[in-house]
Amino acid sequence: MVRNLPASRAEVLFPLAAVALDALAIMGSFGLSYWLRFYSPLTQILPVTLGVPPVGRYWEFSLAAVVIFLAVFAARGLYRLHHRVSTVEEFSRVLKATLLALPWLFTVAFFYRDFSYSRAVFGLIAVNALVIVTAERALIQSVQRKLYRRGVGVLNAAVCGTGVLARCLHEKLNGNPHLGYRSRGFIRVDDPQPQVQPLLGDTEAIADLVRREELDLMLIALDLSERPRLDEIVRRCDGLDLEFYFAPDSLVVAEGKIQSTTLAGLPLLKIKESPLFGWKGVVKRAFDIVVAALALALAAPLMVLIALLIKLDSRGPVFYRQERIGLDNRAFLITKFRTMAPDAEAASGPVWARRGDPRTTRLGRLLRRLSLDELPQIFNVLKGDMSLVGPRPERPHFVGQFRQAVPRYLERHRVRSGITGWAQVNGLRGNTSIEERTRYDIFYVENWSPGFDLKILLLTVREVLFGKQAY
Repeated sequence: MVRNLPASRAEVLFPLAAVALDALAIMGSFGLSYWLRFYSPLTQILPVTLGVPPVGRYWEFSLAAVVIFLAVFAARGLYRLHHRVSTVEEFSRVLKATLLALPWLFTVAFFYRDFSYSRAVFGLIAVNALVIVTAERALIQSVQRKLYRRGVGVLNAAVCGTGVLARCLHEKLNGNPHLGYRSRGFIRVDDPQPQVQPLLGDTEAIADLVRREELDLMLIALDLSERPRLDEIVRRCDGLDLEFYFAPDSLVVAEGKIQSTTLAGLPLLKIKESPLFGWKGVVKRAFDIVVAALALALAAPLMVLIALLIKLDSRGPVFYRQERIGLDNRAFLITKFRTMAPDAEAASGPVWARRGDPRTTRLGRLLRRLSLDELPQIFNVLKGDMSLVGPRPERPHFVGQFRQAVPRYLERHRVRSGITGWAQVNGLRGNTSIEERTRYDIFYVENWSPGFDLKILLLTVREVLFGKQAY
């Protein structure tokens, strides 16, 4: 019965469950905060001097708090649960909503003259609500993803287009069932001989196709020559209960980075500069230095141990240095722990490592799987050749190939190369599609923020602990 739950009903049930659990979490945070302030060992630090107030007063006020928190959560879009967000993003969303709800909570408490509430309890409520709601939200996400993997509440999608971007979208949707989408196939626009499967039909009969396949949303991924057909496609779907998403090809034009402006009354379009110019570049560099110095202090004993194990495991140097291309196309020497036999490329020339690579040493396989071979790059960060987060640097041999074959490839070099990056935490490591990696790298360059860097670092920790991409 649950397996046959339609997506339309799931779209109602999931948010209702979230509302109910959020309400319980808020009330639970009140109860926990009351206990911590008046009955826990915390009273040894903050003695209770005016007696213990009746708990009923706090339970009564928690009902008003539930209304306030739920209203703010709804206004901030926290109940649009089919829009996939990571645990880090969910924490950020809950934090912002909690900070918005607290002033309203304090205002209501201030005007309620019949009873004076403890300020310490309210401070604890702020912390506990954030922690409990975030944990509860993580639980909801976990259950929701498991249900999606079983096909419960999944939305049916189709990709309008047959080009590279369309194929990428189709593969992403069907390769990540936990997202809650299922791509039924492709819809042909102008391509006379589309090399895609399954092909559902063409745009001439798109309305009938939507009804037949019971589609919930349409992903429009048109080639540049097909863009004039966009209005026609949308018009043919008039009257249908269907969501539309347009996927711009960032390798053709940075459409999301265009600003409208005027000059002497004339309308102009301005392409935004990289966000790492000026003070933002200073902030990023300062963050790199502080975090890299702390990381070096913490990792130093482990690095010494790895160096000793490398000497015991195989002949050759501990470190491996290789020329890479970084910021402004300048060459620098990247430093890693050696994981392969000396002169591993003497016969083959420059090639990427592959799974089960015979050149890798016994210890090297373990180091690469855990990404511990990257630790010496902390020195590159402190020196200024690299950043903690940024596009991964490539060798001159490969850069020479990619700059000719991949549009906008060199835009990756507008920022310092990174130990980790947006492409890597999305599973694009090693011998993977350079076009797709470039797409993710350019997105990072054009959308940098301190929060984005922090998110990537946290996702990197998760990838190191649980990922299976490194080899």
